[in-house]
Amino acid sequence: MLKALNYPLGNSGPNQDGVDGDFGSNTEKSVKLFQSTYKDWDDQPLEKDAKIGPRAGDSLNRAMIGLWYDKYETPLELTTEFKLITIIEKLAVTEGIEI
Repeated sequence: MLKALNYPLGNSGPNQDGVDGDFGSNTEKSVKLFQSTYKDWDDQPLEKDAKIGPRAGDSLNRAMIGLWYDKYETPLELTTEFKLITIIEKLAVTEGIEI
């Protein structure tokens, strides 16, 4: 996901793109950079701890809308009070959803 979002991962791995299955220093830096750029579903800053916990994982999945997914639903156990569905605009139009 970080590679798809153009975060720098170095040039290790079989394709020399940083994707090597190792959570090394380049991955750690990129996760922290992601965490400093994105917010959670409640518009709160993510903790910059280089860990992909529930909040950062959800934010990462929502960032993939239009790249990997057309639609992503934040797990209800995270939001607890409301359902959050993130979709691409084209899908919203097709589904008759006003944005």
